[in-house]
Amino acid sequence: MAILPAPKRISGGERRMVAVHEAGHAVVGVRLGVGELKTVAVPWEAHASQPLGFAHFHLDEDILWDRQGYLDHIAMTLAGRAAEEEILGTAFDGAGAAEGADLHRASDVATMMEIQLGMGDGLSYFNLNSIQQRDRVRQNNAAVAARVERVLRQEMERSREIVTRFRAAVEKIADILVGKAIIEGEDVRRIIRETSR
Repeated sequence: MAILPAPKRISGGERRMVAVHEAGHAVVGVRLGVGELKTVAVPWEAHASQPLGFAHFHLDEDILWDRQGYLDHIAMTLAGRAAEEEILGTAFDGAGAAEGADLHRASDVATMMEIQLGMGDGLSYFNLNSIQQRDRVRQNNAAVAARVERVLRQEMERSREIVTRFRAAVEKIADILVGKAIIEGEDVRRIIRETSR
């Protein structure tokens, strides 16, 4: 710990932005039934390699996923960005800041659906074993890139609709994250129930 750089303090407007982002993931994921939400957190500080916040969903790895399950997962992954746009009026760079960020993960799942799982516009199969290979196919095949973009846009719109409908829940959860740093999944589910009456 002594040789690590000092952790970054997450405060002010940045803290609010991260809280809204994570609350978006939480609300959309719960509404769509994407696994079981365990915890949502925005720590007070983080090291450079750590995320500024997270919504932890437990996914049952034993179940077979159908097309709708994959689409729901993409919608939940894009929901942080949707919440930023709908509640804060703009998008920040966190959703696409690095490999493995939300936009990258959503693009990867959509690519698998389109060219490996037979769950998209075509039935052709590409033998792709890594995220990097799927990235290259999107970069080099305009038709595949367009199909992936279409899936992402549809699921982003679905995320926006849920965030708009449950805006009061997203904002209340974000307020708790700003002040207390953490909220349990059961409390998120209760807030969604209470604010949707």
